[in-house]
Amino acid sequence: NITDLLKFVACIMVAMSHYSGYVLAEGVSSSVIYKAVAANGGYLGVAIFFFLSGYGLMKSDQKRHRNIQEFCKRRLAKAWLPAVIVSTIWLTIAYFVDLDLLCNSNHYLLGILWWFNDEVMWFIRVILIMYVCMYVYSSVSHRLARSKPFLLTAIAIIAYLVVRMLNIGSSLSVPLFFLGMAIAEFPKFFKTIFSNILVIMALIVIAAMLAWFFRHDNYLLHGLINYFGIGVLLIVFANFNITLSQFAPWIGNSSFDVYLVHYKVHLLILHYVAIDTLWMFLLGTAISAFLFYKFRKLIRL
Repeated sequence: NITDLLKFVACIMVAMSHYSGYVLAEGVSSSVIYKAVAANGGYLGVAIFFFLSGYGLMKSDQKRHRNIQEFCKRRLAKAWLPAVIVSTIWLTIAYFVDLDLLCNSNHYLLGILWWFNDEVMWFIRVILIMYVCMYVYSSVSHRLARSKPFLLTAIAIIAYLVVRMLNIGSSLSVPLFFLGMAIAEFPKFFKTIFSNILVIMALIVIAAMLAWFFRHDNYLLHGLINYFGIGVLLIVFANFNITLSQFAPWIGNSSFDVYLVHYKVHLLILHYVAIDTLWMFLLGTAISAFLFYKFRKLIRL
């Protein structure tokens, strides 16, 4: 329940980051809250989602390792097909309302199947690659039990390089997906580390030194904030037993839908109204995410 709630919050952070960027760029507001969310809300939201996804997938695989057919159906398809469906719907709507698309008009099929007709949907492409890397690791790690840390590190480096070299999305938080996997694989080790006050103080000092060293590089500062944020989460969960007994399942289950529809809702509002107010963005995203969530349940996706 806690991880589901955090995933939902992460998707809201991403959505609000994109909206805040629009608000600041168009001069709709100069609030410091919008500035803070636009500056790092999206980066941190993606980092949290990647980290929790790696952890959750690894824990699930430990309970039951799926064969390649099951993995493609239960994991890859559930991440890829909703994005394809949303992109197809978006392409249809954009055609009838004469709305400029965010993909190359000469490659509609590729726009639907891979680019998803949305400049912020790089997240899907990156997570699909990480899913494949996770499956490779889980398929061979049991044969190399003593080499698991080295194997996981090697696969994490390969995934990072693939994302970076192919330029299919931001590689900044890719290692956090594999950190989540590592914590699922070696929980006692990480619990010991993040329960040790001396280690925590050392990590804080290192983070402060890096912040000073990278103070003129916004991209690296974003990364430092992401890793520091995940470190704070690890310290909290390593030292406190936090549970959430009552939690509406649809909240966690619909987090992915929020991510898929929010930017397209924003573009439609701008197309018809020319300005996107906060209440219109939130209401439009909530309604669209709810309808698509129900549609996915209807087709059992």
